[in-house]
Amino acid sequence: MTDRPPSADPGPAAPASRVFRQFVALALDAGARPAHWGASAVVLVQPDGDPLLAVEAGPGLADLVARFGERLGRSKLRVVVFAPDLGWRGPVANRLRAERYRRRIHVFGIDPEGGLWKAPGASPGPVLPEVLARIADAPGAGAPAPEDLARRLAESRRAFEAEQADIGRFRERLAPNRAVATPALLALMVVAWLGEEAWGGSHTTATLTRMGAAIPGGFAEPWRLLTPAFLHAGIVHLAFNGFALWNLGRFFERLVGTGPTVAVLLAAAVGGNAAAMAAGDAVMIGASTALWGLLVALAWVAWRRGPQLPAPMRRPLRNAARANLLLCLVISFFPGISLLGHLGGALGGLLAVLALRPEVGAARSFGWRVVEAASAVGIAVSLRVGLLHGQPWKLMEPAKDWTRVTAPGGALSVELPADLAASVEAEGPGGLAAGDITRDAAVIEVLARRPGEDAGGGLSLAGLPSGMRGWTAAGDGVDVRVVVDGRTHPDADTWAERIAASARR
Repeated sequence: MTDRPPSADPGPAAPASRVFRQFVALALDAGARPAHWGASAVVLVQPDGDPLLAVEAGPGLADLVARFGERLGRSKLRVVVFAPDLGWRGPVANRLRAERYRRRIHVFGIDPEGGLWKAPGASPGPVLPEVLARIADAPGAGAPAPEDLARRLAESRRAFEAEQADIGRFRERLAPNRAVATPALLALMVVAWLGEEAWGGSHTTATLTRMGAAIPGGFAEPWRLLTPAFLHAGIVHLAFNGFALWNLGRFFERLVGTGPTVAVLLAAAVGGNAAAMAAGDAVMIGASTALWGLLVALAWVAWRRGPQLPAPMRRPLRNAARANLLLCLVISFFPGISLLGHLGGALGGLLAVLALRPEVGAARSFGWRVVEAASAVGIAVSLRVGLLHGQPWKLMEPAKDWTRVTAPGGALSVELPADLAASVEAEGPGGLAAGDITRDAAVIEVLARRPGEDAGGGLSLAGLPSGMRGWTAAGDGVDVRVVVDGRTHPDADTWAERIAASARR
């Protein structure tokens, strides 16, 4: 395909040529921009960035489509073919079936009367529906003269090349901004998850609480405003938030720099965790609070007035911001998700970006370096203080000291690990319970009866929840059931056996 306009005197135009010229003119009106112009084909770039190839059918059509398909990358190519008949469909379809990119090429055919043929699976995209509807209303009408179309294409292409040059200069401006904070924060999230797994499991409440999860009334431990953003319940939770952070964080960091990115993420994390703790959510973890703030900050950049972004980038960025915010809002209503935590993160990110007003492509100033250093210190101090205070590794240590405790009322006494002895409570007429599921290595429940007493089936081990270890035994003149919620501790079975053997009534 040559890159030249048609001759000034092309001769009588065939019916298909009139529809071809009309289509190209309407596509220009709909916002498409020409990337290439040849004697029989025009490649336009649609507002969403995907190429649109308008071509009159000829013997080399299949090869032409294949050549463009090889340069597609991740975009989709929409091909609109103009011909008096549809005999070209077979060769093109056969060629596409043999190519690896066939699913990214969407083919349409238009005859001189405006009749439309659509290949299986072809979707029209943002420009085609309007253009095809106008052609169908008045097929062949309003087609500009060849020289007029050539002039319009030349003008539009010059505008397109100017936009591309603007984008090139914008990328050069962003070149010094490298994503440094995003991979560092992602690495901290992975290390934190490995610690969760080593100290009892990333789904264990006691482990998460000791490592700094947001809990009701947790404002007395201020590190909990930040540390929950680094904790995740399971590999899927970590992978989902990590993928979002890797993509959104790197993009935002290249746009505005490391300092503004870290400031927005931390402000959003603090805002989201504060909202969750104030609302009394049981235990909340995850980087989604920070990600909500990042999404709002990206939307602010996309809609901000002034020459912050090249014009061709504004529309796709706004569309992406709108879609991401809507998707995350829907997810926020799922069970187990903290809606207030997400909204608090969005508010924190918005306040940060409004207060700091970062400039796209701005140089890394001394003030932003101070913000980066202060953020790094704040993260390090919060994680260190949280770990030293919670000491999650102690959850896996064996119980060195045991002590005999008596249930309130004196109905039952047993030996318990000393760490649990202070939390003993009566459990029914003949039992006791000890341990706090949010902080202790295990929660223990002991029920006992003397031989011949009716316990109403309470000593049965049937139907215990997953992760709870049960043990029944005959103690000193008493039958005992011991249940240990020991998902955290590897010695739960041993504990249950010892407690059952020590029971006295």
